[in-house]
Amino acid sequence: MSNKPVIGFIGVGMMGHGMAKNIRTKGYELWFLDQRPMPTLLEIGAKSAASPKDMAEKCDIIHICLQNSGQVEKVVKGNDGIIAGARAGLIVIDTSTSDPSSTLLLALELEAAGATLIDASLGRTPKEAEEGTLDAMVAGDDDVFERVKPVIECWAGRIIRGFCRKFLARSQNQLTLDTPTQRVKRIAEMAIGHWVKIGPCGS
Repeated sequence: MSNKPVIGFIGVGMMGHGMAKNIRTKGYELWFLDQRPMPTLLEIGAKSAASPKDMAEKCDIIHICLQNSGQVEKVVKGNDGIIAGARAGLIVIDTSTSDPSSTLLLALELEAAGATLIDASLGRTPKEAEEGTLDAMVAGDDDVFERVKPVIECWAGRIIRGFCRKFLARSQNQLTLDTPTQRVKRIAEMAIGHWVKIGPCGS
């Protein structure tokens, strides 16, 4: 039996297809979910999940590669979403084109369900996705990053470390006390102040 984690991938379109293919060809068990059938992934041994919830119950690490925050929120928080099937230790890697304020709130909601969010912004094109040479700017705690790094290396040729998400824990209590307007303002301030900070995570 393989010691490698089981990987899920939601959104195997122009960018996601190459990323998912490279994960599978590197020997990982792969479950995918998309609106379209993907015979090219099935042919190399990938399996189709029934829903994000189903995927969360089967997988250790889930990638999300969608077009906007609304789509990401639906697959994370919907009735059959990732949170509905989440368990302690699940890691979600969001590579989507997302609003940082939405991503920060999703990180907190996933954390409450025992899961962890890693943000991995993508650079380059579908050509590099197929080749496994994308750029990835990865934000998250160091210990979680080390667990997902071998998987990200399946599809990324260059990895740039982003900010440590420990500031979220320090801000979580205040966020729960804020009014909705204050919460939006505070999240925007956090995004501006921390989201684009480059460098290793400190203590």
